Amino acid sequence: MNKRNLYQNLAAAAIFPLVAMFGSCDPNKPIDDPEEPKKGILVLNEGGFQKGNASLAFYDLENRELKTGLYTEANSKPLGDVGQSMTMINNKLYVVMNNSGLIKVLDPTNLKEVAEITGFTSPRHIVPVSDKKAFVSDLFGNEVKVVDLNVHVARKGVTIKGMTESMAVVGSQLFVTNNATNYVYVVDHANELLVDSVDIGGSSNEIWEDGNRVVVLRNANTGTGIEAAVVAIQAATLEATIVTFTSTETMWYARSQWYNGSMYMTIGNKMMKYTSGSVSELFAFDGFSPYNFWIYENKVWASDAKDYDGMGTVTEYSLTGEKGQSFTPGVIPNDMMYFQLTE
Repeated sequence: MNKRNLYQNLAAAAIFPLVAMFGSCDPNKPIDDPEEPKKGILVLNEGGFQKGNASLAFYDLENRELKTGLYTEANSKPLGDVGQSMTMINNKLYVVMNNSGLIKVLDPTNLKEVAEITGFTSPRHIVPVSDKKAFVSDLFGNEVKVVDLNVHVARKGVTIKGMTESMAVVGSQLFVTNNATNYVYVVDHANELLVDSVDIGGSSNEIWEDGNRVVVLRNANTGTGIEAAVVAIQAATLEATIVTFTSTETMWYARSQWYNGSMYMTIGNKMMKYTSGSVSELFAFDGFSPYNFWIYENKVWASDAKDYDGMGTVTEYSLTGEKGQSFTPGVIPNDMMYFQLTE
């Protein structure tokens, strides 16, 4: 056999199994596309105090399916103690763990931990002021710390006595609520300086940016006669407009959401709304007072902490109070956000 015939025979022998392999494929069979992310609600379950059982759960809004224990599944360890709040910054999910004194930074595509920010006493909320810097409020730290978002390191920030809570940014100003004083504090976030404060007549922990102003929910204290109020503060002048309303109980930690240009509030078992300078009651929840809530596509998702020890529930309501479905994500369902889960 000459070399030419030898090469032809070898080539034919090599090609035959390839033809057999590919020829057996069904040309009409569709090629599998990558699975689309599931769209729904990510729930941060606070867990019991000092029990270390905070967790993440996801509720698929289209298929009405619940998946629990997401962080532990992705990282093979517990999330920590007292899940406080969640914020998406620079395509990373920041999970504030209050009693663990730290912030977990997660890759939202798989919920794997990419960093851990330490150095806090009792962190509450993280708010970015740029793509490089964020501030973190602290219940017992007497300051708002600064976090470098590039290296995920916290450092000393601005001293503010008391219990700092939610924050909002308007231009160069960072507005900070406080649950232990009657003031909302104003920080120059570029220079990291406390520059002013606004007396709102009571403590606060909920605040929202609304264009050139911030809107604050002032807590009621029936023991001292302080009425519940919504306070609108103009950023340029710091002029405050106070709208009071009746609350039959002390509001140490009333909850609120900004949605479609209005502030929605849960106070006791009531859902209330602030819009156009006035407060109105929308409806009462059925047999419980929400621990927290979230609004998405005109639906209210309200959490019930039950006995603050066992599994809590999240229940759907319309904005007029019609009750829908419920699910059970974990112990003390707390913060919620829209999320796309990739499996």
